[in-house]
Amino acid sequence: MMIALFGGSFNPVHEGHLQMALTVLQKSNVNEVWFIPNQVSPLKTSNEASFEDRVALIKAMIQPYRKLKVCTIEQTLPQPSKTIHTVKALMKKYPQYTFVWMMGEDQFEQFDQWYESEQLKALIPFIGLSRTHHQHYSWAKEWIHFEHPASSTAFRDHHELTYIPKRVLRVMIEKEIYLESCLGTHMSQKRWKHVLRVKDTAITLAKIHHLNEIQVKCCAYLHDVAKGMSEADLDMWIQASPYRNKAYPEYVKHAVVGAILAKQRFGIYDKKIHKAIFHHTEGTSTSKLSQCLYVADKIEPQRPQWLVDHTSLAKKDLRLAQMSIMKGFIND
Repeated sequence: MMIALFGGSFNPVHEGHLQMALTVLQKSNVNEVWFIPNQVSPLKTSNEASFEDRVALIKAMIQPYRKLKVCTIEQTLPQPSKTIHTVKALMKKYPQYTFVWMMGEDQFEQFDQWYESEQLKALIPFIGLSRTHHQHYSWAKEWIHFEHPASSTAFRDHHELTYIPKRVLRVMIEKEIYLESCLGTHMSQKRWKHVLRVKDTAITLAKIHHLNEIQVKCCAYLHDVAKGMSEADLDMWIQASPYRNKAYPEYVKHAVVGAILAKQRFGIYDKKIHKAIFHHTEGTSTSKLSQCLYVADKIEPQRPQWLVDHTSLAKKDLRLAQMSIMKGFIND
């Protein structure tokens, strides 16, 4: 059985990585591809998500593909990561397998910087993935043409969500990984700070009232995700959804679209979360999750004092706090 080893920081994993692995499976004589996230990359200086978080995202990415695996061996090896140590450890642990190392053209260009690179070339064959059809390094076992525009740097620096699948974005939100890139830069800084305060307030209430904290976090992070959209864009999303047959007040539309985006863009399929986001402006849902989001949104510390004064009541009874806040708006 031949295994292609795919090492990297995967910071974060994206569809380009996935397509590289699938291309090698399709075009090379390998049986499986193992993603090997490194614990600490010796050639990178930028901040990375934790090893555990990057593993969780890789698992979400490859979940539909039985021939793609994630290998966490580098978590047990001396740091910083040295590829030759990883390969030797795998060969010792799995003597029944044959291994080949796959990597992109850009990694070949800096290969001479790798620790004991000449010994590594003698230890394991390499598969190269080239965007140019050229085979620049003759010592590679084989070259496969591959081209995909995805980039981890584009996600981190330019907040490009296009090549991050919904199943991965969902885990980012649930585990609070790369949130600034995933959500924060798609709304104003003022709005993002409000969202963070709502999340903290909602989690405090969730702990007191024994609510599911993952559901609460997802609601809080996504409740205003559509707040900065134009009226035309809000209407476009609503008209393309099951909610199109009802007229909504202007101040409610971002909540409706937020519920839509939770499912369609961020892969959140929990209907309780959709419901809580949908009703968070008017407080028209009586579910505990909806009450928690509605109240947290209204009592976060930067709200007007008459709303913040409901904090003690909210910690005792969400329903009464919800009713009191709604009454206050009616009487205002």
